[in-house]
Amino acid sequence: MEQTSPTLPDKTSLFDNAFREYVKQCKNVIKQNYPENDDNIYLDPNMKAIKNYFRLYKKMSADEHFQYFEKIFAINRTKILNNENDEWIRKGDIIIQLGGLQLTGIKTTDEKRKQVRIYVSNIYNIACKLRDNAKELFDNIDLKFVDEKSKMDIQTPDLLLLHIFKIFSHLSNNDDKLILIKNINKLEDKLGILIKTIIPTNITPTPTNTTNTNTNAGGFSGLFSIARTIMESSGIKPPPEMKTPTDDDVSRSINAVFQSEGTQNVIKKMVTSLQGCNDVGTMFQSVVSDIANPTTISVLQSSIQQTAQQAVKPNDVVNVSTESTPLNNTNNSMNSGS
Repeated sequence: MEQTSPTLPDKTSLFDNAFREYVKQCKNVIKQNYPENDDNIYLDPNMKAIKNYFRLYKKMSADEHFQYFEKIFAINRTKILNNENDEWIRKGDIIIQLGGLQLTGIKTTDEKRKQVRIYVSNIYNIACKLRDNAKELFDNIDLKFVDEKSKMDIQTPDLLLLHIFKIFSHLSNNDDKLILIKNINKLEDKLGILIKTIIPTNITPTPTNTTNTNTNAGGFSGLFSIARTIMESSGIKPPPEMKTPTDDDVSRSINAVFQSEGTQNVIKKMVTSLQGCNDVGTMFQSVVSDIANPTTISVLQSSIQQTAQQAVKPNDVVNVSTESTPLNNTNNSMNSGS
């Protein structure tokens, strides 16, 4: 009898499970910030807002909420993948605002919208404060002698990062997913979690490892990936055949521009004009003058157009759809402020 491979959980159910765990941990953080049995917990604006958000979330399809986390990841991709510090969330003032609210009989004002959101950075900073207070109280004391509440306070920021990294991993593909899972495993080790997150069997890394997470260090392909993610999360769906160029592709294109006859002539003219310059200021003025020359600009534009025409095959020409998702309207953007 032929054996069938087990069905992998779909993206939506994985996201839903991770998001519910994240919301649960956020609520725990807010509760930990108050004395036990303090009714003021439920008056806390962070608690009220996330409870309202989750109440509406349960009435919606989980995939309607992908866009919020995709935007957070796209904006902070390099810092998240490098995982060197938590500044992206601690100082980012990140807020997930549920958009397109239809509250029967109530006019949706900005004040009303503030009651249906997740204060991502604010809740994380509460967790950091709890951790720092506990560490100060139990400085140089073995963790096994620390009470359970303080242990929880110490671990809270890492637990929040763990759950939000899992959300990002479910919305990412291939190389980004692999890096995120490695970061998740590091947090699991730190937290003493025995059952580790594993790499899905349907994920394979790029053979040439062309993904460069440090876009500031020349990772041109990373910039295209970020742009594509933002387009998709904004409701603009690039066709499947529209591939992200690798760093090698971009480098070859730039090299082709500089090797073209027109660009070479421009460079020779600039070098010639520098021969009579005796100081840096005069040299700078000469270069700026050459670059600003309309003839120079025309030649460079022509070289770039020729390179682009050579790079694009007939079947690479695509039409980009601007069809919006149900929640993609002017009231639906992820705010980065209160």
